Amino acid sequence: MAHYKFLSRCTNTCIGLFLVLTLSACDSTPDEEQINAAIEAMSAAVENKQASEIGDYLHDDFLANGKMNAKQVRQLLMLQGMRHSNISITKVSSKTVIDPVYSDKAETTLSLIITGSSGGLPNDGSVRVVKLEWWKDGSDWKVLKASWKEY
Repeated sequence: MAHYKFLSRCTNTCIGLFLVLTLSACDSTPDEEQINAAIEAMSAAVENKQASEIGDYLHDDFLANGKMNAKQVRQLLMLQGMRHSNISITKVSSKTVIDPVYSDKAETTLSLIITGSSGGLPNDGSVRVVKLEWWKDGSDWKVLKASWKEY
């Protein structure tokens, strides 16, 4: 009987340890997944015309195309939201690379097609290539720099 109780306690302990390890592994999301989730949230905010939500993902020193700060980018997005009753973002491709030396830096290159209901955004349906430089701020990834080109 003592042998049975010992095995039962060991089994319960192993199951408990397994659950703790499994659940703790769920807490740590790989960096690429965190960045992809941020990209999806930003895309949804643009499509839903909630430009103010973009600010949650931008670093305090954010700069776009070498000249626009976070406030100016939010204003540009609000203007586009007013001009178009519907905005759609289609991600053609996406690649994120975590810096091999500085693990708190990353870069994402995206190919996007952005369209609006009052005509195309861009008008000819061309692809936009967007580059995002990320900086890990505590446990969150923030966009430090953004640039885009139309092709």
